[in-house]
Amino acid sequence: MNGVRVLTTTDFVASFFPQATSYGRLPGGAALQATVDDLRTAAGGGLWIDTGDFAQGSALGALSDGVWPFLALRELSIDAAVAGNHELDWGDAHLRRWSAELPFPLLAANLRLGVPATRMLIADGRPVGVIGLSLPTMPAMHPGVAADPDPVGLVARHATALRAEGARHVVLALHDGVDAVPGPAAPVVATEQMRRLCDGLRGTVDLVLAGN
Repeated sequence: MNGVRVLTTTDFVASFFPQATSYGRLPGGAALQATVDDLRTAAGGGLWIDTGDFAQGSALGALSDGVWPFLALRELSIDAAVAGNHELDWGDAHLRRWSAELPFPLLAANLRLGVPATRMLIADGRPVGVIGLSLPTMPAMHPGVAADPDPVGLVARHATALRAEGARHVVLALHDGVDAVPGPAAPVVATEQMRRLCDGLRGTVDLVLAGN
């Protein structure tokens, strides 16, 4: 990814208003946008890719049956995002309806949701292909949502297609991560699943952005 700055966020959970937390204070959407603006200015550009769970988790969603967060997200200059499990808290029809209001694409290559799998973006004059991949365990969280059983093969096919369309770089944006599991003395981080995925994609994509 030489010469292209990629900024990534995850689990914004519609935190548009500054609020106190147990660990400090969330600065809110305006402060997040100002930070991104500063980073883009310093780099002379850059892409902002969010890896999901951006719409659910604040009073905005609870007070509006999940509508207002999607409308408020139009104020953030995100270039592409991945559908997280909480974007489906109001159902897949709701997701399709209100993600259509976003000024950026919502991606989910491995889920049959009726949203795009990929998007070609331009960063500093370079075509960058972005593939969105969501949790493989989504069907267990949201019955009725089907997931592709072969994420490595799926990403490889999309990456090949994007490069054929002229992508100089291919980014996998992934709504998934690593988990803390019980250990003999303290919780340990389980990385095997993520390592297997990344090993399977070595040489296929240029960058993996993961968060959940």
